[in-house]
Order: sequence, then structure tokens, then C-alpha cells
Amino acid sequence: NERRNMKRRISTFIAGALIFTITDIVYSQSVNLPLDHYAYCYFDRMNIKGALSGRIMGTKPFSRDKAAEYVKIIDSYVKAHKGDFSKLDLSILERLKGEFHDKLKNSKCEIDKKEYEPHFYGWKGKGSSFYADVVLGGSLFLNNKNDENGDFIKRAFYGAVIRGNVGELGIYSDARIFGETGNFYTQHYKASMGYPQSVSKDKREKTWDSAEAYLTYNLKGIRIEWGRQNIKWGYSEDSPLFLSGNTPSFDMLKIAVPISRRALFTYIHGELRSDYSHKWIAAHRLEILPLRGISIGINEAVVYGKRQAETAYLNPVIPYLIAEHTLGDRDNLCMGLDLKAIIAKSFKFYGELFIDDLFSPFDIFQNYWGNKLAVQAGVSVIDPLHLTDSEFTAEYTKIDPFVYTHHDSVNVFKNYTYGLGHYLRPNSDMILIKAKHRFSIFFQSAISLRQLRHGKGSIDTPHSEQDGESKNFLSGVVENFKQAEFELKFQPRRDVYFSVKFIKCRTENIDNIKGSNISWDELVISSYVNW
Repeated sequence: NERRNMKRRISTFIAGALIFTITDIVYSQSVNLPLDHYAYCYFDRMNIKGALSGRIMGTKPFSRDKAAEYVKIIDSYVKAHKGDFSKLDLSILERLKGEFHDKLKNSKCEIDKKEYEPHFYGWKGKGSSFYADVVLGGSLFLNNKNDENGDFIKRAFYGAVIRGNVGELGIYSDARIFGETGNFYTQHYKASMGYPQSVSKDKREKTWDSAEAYLTYNLKGIRIEWGRQNIKWGYSEDSPLFLSGNTPSFDMLKIAVPISRRALFTYIHGELRSDYSHKWIAAHRLEILPLRGISIGINEAVVYGKRQAETAYLNPVIPYLIAEHTLGDRDNLCMGLDLKAIIAKSFKFYGELFIDDLFSPFDIFQNYWGNKLAVQAGVSVIDPLHLTDSEFTAEYTKIDPFVYTHHDSVNVFKNYTYGLGHYLRPNSDMILIKAKHRFSIFFQSAISLRQLRHGKGSIDTPHSEQDGESKNFLSGVVENFKQAEFELKFQPRRDVYFSVKFIKCRTENIDNIKGSNISWDELVISSYVNW
């Protein structure tokens, strides 16, 4: 009996210790904000205006906990500097306070209940929660590119978004089904042909589906995520060079370690889609804020395949440059550095360097083809020329020949047919100018101009002996693409959006064929409802 009582006491002690430990180490069960959430643009604006200075901004997505924390910081700053912000800035802040009201209930934020985030269904209990929303929308694409009749394409989708937590576990799922008619399609399930799709008998209709679904867990502030999602590292709103978020979501393990308020380390190991049975990416990023208004991101990644996951790449802190060499120098290693500087609460300067390969650190600026580099530089201005609620951005991007490519096709820097980095093809450069203005919380406009030059090459075309030893950037016949885009967005009520885009395009020397020119117009009408 004494022995049984002793065992019972020991079991009770161990169980109690485990419960205490779990309760002690769990900080929150918050899921992430989707990469297309309007809060990111607002946070960037507030970061430039000084209301959100000294915070990590270049590692996305943010958790809802972090977003709520940022809203609280902005609210506190605005109360002390209210004259520095427009009525629209304040209106968006009120909406965000309502969206994160469950995270801000114990703060000093005053929240109007009319701004509470609505849901199709919501439930909150002790230590658990569940929210469900129905999403639907569609687009009409009209252009006169192919012939005098042009194209008329209709696309629609519907789905559901759920999020919540069960005790210590955060849960998120966004599943959607798409359908499209109006063109001739080819059915395929090979990753090299694009995202999987099913095609009707007459080949005029296709369907496909997508999902982001993952679990989150927090241990003493260390955030662990597992599942299918997407990430974006860098400071360009249009497209960073390293991991841009432009690819379809992929399955990954992600660990984020906040070293301090001014430093964040992030690691991922994920599985990409190709025609081979296994294709992987391992990547880590350290973002630091060494000085007021200065942010620096240091990135490293390796893409590899045709084998099981490598133990060396499952190590979050090993330098992949060394690991890749010790594993036989057969994988696609890349490194990157991005920088952001904010000046006078009006200007954001940013830049990025992407190193896909480097023959020698001492020859980084040599014209040798093996120095595969991409660079980006830009500036964003808040309320230029005293135009309230406006933003202006100018950006230049240059991608050397053979960047993102690899001699082994499994190691190409892409998922399905989408590049993990910038959407430009290798051997290209682009100037982007964009201006935005918000008339009210319900109505905004944007205009953008792009001029893109592309020489010979693609992400699937590695270097060959016939290409010579030099980069030959934009040599020979150059494809020139010019685009002007005007967009209007209208939000008649919360979570209901309509947009109209008019796009004018011209391409000269298509596919690098001299004299092959075409001009066309596009009209895109879109809607989105979150119910």
C-alpha cells in the first residue's frame, strides 16, 4: 500500500509539474495575418511616420498577437501626437482596434463596439476560441491581345476561413475552390506545367483549389508553426528578391525566435513541388534594428532535392554555405542582405542584394557569369508635396543572367512554375513608379508605371558553354515591356470589396525576336466578400 501511495504521489507530482510547466510556457495561440491583409500597408505607413518606430517590419507574416501589439503602440503614440495624423489615419486605426478587440481588451485602448470584427460564426470559451467566415468573389478579365475579338475570362471562387485555438494550440485554415471559363485550357497535374487543374470536356472551363492551413504553438516566446502557408522577407511592397510570397503556399516547419524587441531570428524547412518526388527548401533570416530608423535583414537559403530531408539543413543555426559544401556542393545555395532606412518621418529608403552564386568574394563586381547577383533599390514617400493620405514609390530592380537557375533542374529556385523570389526573369531589369491616394476609408486609387527589359534566358535555362564566360547582361535583341495601370478600389461596407483596373501594355521584340511587337489593353473587374 505504501508503495502504491508513493507511486500515486509521484504520478500526481509529475502530472502537476507538467501542467504547471505547460501553463507557464504558453504565451498565446495567435495565428497569422494573411499576406494580403490591409494592416501591413497601414503598419508600414505608421512605421515611416514614427508611430511604430523600432519594430520588426520585414519578416512577414505577422502573428495576430504582434499585429495587436502594434495597434496598441500606434494608439498610444497617436494620443500624444494626434495633430500629426489625418482623419483617415485615425479611422483605419479605429477599425484595426475593432479587428483585434479580443487581444486589446485588457489594454488602455478605447474600442468602439461598432468596429468589432464581424464573423459568420464565432465562439469564445475559457482558454479556447473558434471563428468561421465564408469567403467568395470573382473577377472578369477582358483584353484585346490575341485578336480583334480579344479574350473574355470569368473567374469565381468560394471557400471558408476558420481560426481559433484549443488550449495551447492555434489553428488556421483558408480553403477555396476556383473555377474559370472563357479560354482553352490543358489539364495537368505535373508541377512543371503549373498549379494542378481539372479541365472540362470542351476545354473551356477549368477548376482548381487552394488552401493555407497550419498549427501554431508558443514556448517562452519562441513561435513554432507547422503546415501550409507562405512567407515574405524584405522591404519591397511590390516584390522582394529573396522570398517574395508570390509562389503558391507550401508545407513548412517554421520557428521564430525573438532575440529582443530589436532582433528576430526565423527558420523554415519546407517541401516544394516539382516533377521529382522530393524537393526541399531550408532558409533562415536574422532581422535586426541596430540604430533608430535602420533595419537590416540577413538571409540564407538552400534548395535541394531527389533525396530525403538532410539532417544538416534541419539544423536552424548552421551556416548553409558550409553545410552545402560539406554535403558535396550539389545544391542551390543563395544568400541575401536587405536594408531599410527611415528619414524625417516621411521617407523610406530600402535596398536588397541577392547572391545566387559567387565565384569569389573578391570578384563580386566582376563580369564573370558565375557571379549571379540581383539588386533592388527604392524609395517610398508618405504624403508627398503635402498631399494627405497619399504615397509615392519608385523602385529599380536588376537580375543578372542565370540568377535563380541551377544545373540540376530539381534545385531551381521555384515552387511549381512560380519563382520563390522576384517575378522578373533572369537577365532583366525594371523601373517601377507607383502612386496611391485614399479618398476615404471606403475609396482609394492607385496608378503605376513599369518599364521592363529582358534579354535571353529563363529560370529554367542554366548556363551552358555556348553562353561564354561573361554575363552579357541584356546583350543581343532585348524584349521591352511597358505597362500603365490605373486602379480604383471601393469598399461599400466592411469586408466587401470591389476593384476596377485598366491596364495599357506594349511589348517590343517579344521572345527576343526583332520586330515582333504588340500592344493591348486590359480591363479587370474584381469583387471579394468575407461574410
